[in-house]
Amino acid sequence: MDVKNLKVFQAVARAGGMNGASEVLHTVQSNVTARIRALEEELGVKLFNRHSRGVSLTRAGERLLPFAKKMESLLQEAIRTVKDDGTPQGLLTIGSLETTAAQRLSPIITAYGREFPRVNLVLRTGTNALLIEQVLASELDGAFVCAPVNHSELASDIAFREELVIVSAAGHKSLELIFEAP
Repeated sequence: MDVKNLKVFQAVARAGGMNGASEVLHTVQSNVTARIRALEEELGVKLFNRHSRGVSLTRAGERLLPFAKKMESLLQEAIRTVKDDGTPQGLLTIGSLETTAAQRLSPIITAYGREFPRVNLVLRTGTNALLIEQVLASELDGAFVCAPVNHSELASDIAFREELVIVSAAGHKSLELIFEAP
């Protein structure tokens, strides 16, 4: 399977048509159409339903798309690995809970930026569930989330320990009974 055909396949899926994909890929529409036909012939299935407004993915196309994305990601990782001179560089996308980003990460990100100026660091905030989902989908390289994280595809290390307190009006005794420390 030609990796270039998979890249064209992804572009057509994103653009919703051959013309849009040809613009994004800076090539002629006939080249895009030829690559899609070649991929469909190789696989023996239709990947797109053609209609007057463009194309939409068939069920087979929907099943292929995640693999095409993984292939592109793996190829980019291979290129980075081969070119790696030991100095961090390129894009690093991390996620964080908003409170962690606001209270803890600013000095760390600043120091990291000074230490590794060839790294383009992007910080995205979100909820615990969203950030974990984005790491699993390879949309984030890592994330600062609340522990514990028990998932077979993820590794985790404790970065910070946080202490939560509850405050109430002075003399309010019911909170002491409910939240009594062990």
